Amino acid sequence: MDPLLDWFDPQADRYITLRAGEQKVLEVPKHWAALIGPWCRLLIGFTLCTLTVLLDGWLYWLLMWFGWVLLCEACWRHLQVYRDRFVITTVRIFRLSGVISTKRANIPISRITDYSVKHPTLGQILNYGHLRFESAGLVQDLERIKFVRNIDRVDDVLRVVSMRKRLESAYEDWTPAEIQAVLDGT
Repeated sequence: MDPLLDWFDPQADRYITLRAGEQKVLEVPKHWAALIGPWCRLLIGFTLCTLTVLLDGWLYWLLMWFGWVLLCEACWRHLQVYRDRFVITTVRIFRLSGVISTKRANIPISRITDYSVKHPTLGQILNYGHLRFESAGLVQDLERIKFVRNIDRVDDVLRVVSMRKRLESAYEDWTPAEIQAVLDGT
């Protein structure tokens, strides 16, 4: 991978506690639909900067400044969406976000009392949805996770992983093959 792109990647694997037996089950980046707003601002900013060729004086500088502000803000929002990751492990779920500094929030699977899936009409067409978690000591960054890619698959994985505690008497440890079977939907 390119070193510059490597800096942009949130690298969720380094936050998994392998020594304690934790294994990553699924890492979910945001759906591309979360980028519609930044793309629109990018297009408007580029259009304003291009239109300044036709202008003169203070109006030129005003539109040029406003266009560059929109371009920079759109790029920043794009990075925020790209670096926002939701990770499901065998022990907990956690979320990574932030561009310059990384913000982490996690909750053990056993503390999740309930979760709901919202699958809006556009989300059904484009294959995304929103998750809402409920817990006694709720971490605010995990309360709502929007634009989750492949929401039905994530819902299936969450159900299987949350049932693990109930099935521990039958299975001592999860093997990589079992995790792959969950990911494959078998």
